[in-house]
Amino acid sequence: MGGRVAPGGRFGLVAIAVAALLLMAGALAAVLLLPGLSGPPATDAPTGGIVQGEGFLCDPGEAAQMLPYLDGVAQIAPDRVARLDLSGNAVWSATISMEAPVGTIAGGRLLVVDPGGFQAAVYDADGLVWSAETAAHIDGATISASGHVAVLTDDPGYKGVVNVFAPDGTLLFQWMSSETGYVLSASVDPTGTRVDVSALYTDGAAARPVYRSFAMTGGQLSLFQLDAGSALPRIVYDEKGRPILCGEEETVCFSQGALAGEIAWRLSAEGIRTVLPSAKGPVWLHDDATGTATSIARLRDGAEGPICVLASTPTVHAVLADHAAVATAGALTVVDLAKGTVVFQRTFTADVLALGFVDEGHLVAVTRNSVQRVELP
Repeated sequence: MGGRVAPGGRFGLVAIAVAALLLMAGALAAVLLLPGLSGPPATDAPTGGIVQGEGFLCDPGEAAQMLPYLDGVAQIAPDRVARLDLSGNAVWSATISMEAPVGTIAGGRLLVVDPGGFQAAVYDADGLVWSAETAAHIDGATISASGHVAVLTDDPGYKGVVNVFAPDGTLLFQWMSSETGYVLSASVDPTGTRVDVSALYTDGAAARPVYRSFAMTGGQLSLFQLDAGSALPRIVYDEKGRPILCGEEETVCFSQGALAGEIAWRLSAEGIRTVLPSAKGPVWLHDDATGTATSIARLRDGAEGPICVLASTPTVHAVLADHAAVATAGALTVVDLAKGTVVFQRTFTADVLALGFVDEGHLVAVTRNSVQRVELP
């Protein structure tokens, strides 16, 4: 079993990345919670009249454990993971032992890990697929649309260790960083053939973001060191499967194939809130130059599509195809990304904690007092 490094080690040296690491919430959970944001008032009063099979009531403690999953929710507690339908009935339930488990979803699978602990587990529609115990503390983890899982561990003597598990739980790949920078994140591309790594090189006069990629067999494919600047801790993929490293001030997309490792495109923006993965191209939310408004738009081949300016800065969000759902407090807004227009709005009686698309016509919303199915026009 490994231990944490001293404060003067990895985490002390990457202190400049702390704010940017908020963007990693997409790798560890399906929502990004940003405190202190304004929005319409919400209460914790129960919502009555929920039709059987379209939602159920819950208390705030239960709601905080729920994540939209498939056509219902996953409830993730320290001692239990369960898939619930929209009547609140358990489709399956599995026992776990984690201090503070978090979940993330891709390709119909649910990854649950214990940051700071040693446990990771993957579930599908029918229950547990595999589980593993790491030798060192878990710093973060991602699951790919291909079913591969990348787990970062804090092994003593290294600047981060990348462990990649196959869809069946077999350990396929391991890389221990000792010289190219502190590992911020790692992800397997949607085809399951490449491991992409974002790191922060700190041995020089100024910190520099570093991109590395490896073949699943272990051979290095590319290495690129950017100019000195802020950390780029979040990895998503564009419509061509190219990796995009994302930070608070810019997104950088890297070419693959014959041009592997070269920059394909690079975009900067004021106050990037998050960048969300989507098969049709990533979607970003960022502030305007004055910091008084937040916009949402899709990125395709390095160009920003139609922009929709939101009424307030959202705290939770979800994307599927041409639709993005965002919420601030109890106010839900659905945007048509192809047109940059608002197509649906609804106000709940309690704060929205999580959103997830069932399909293009339906959402699941988790509020502080209920789980509800939302039908879209």
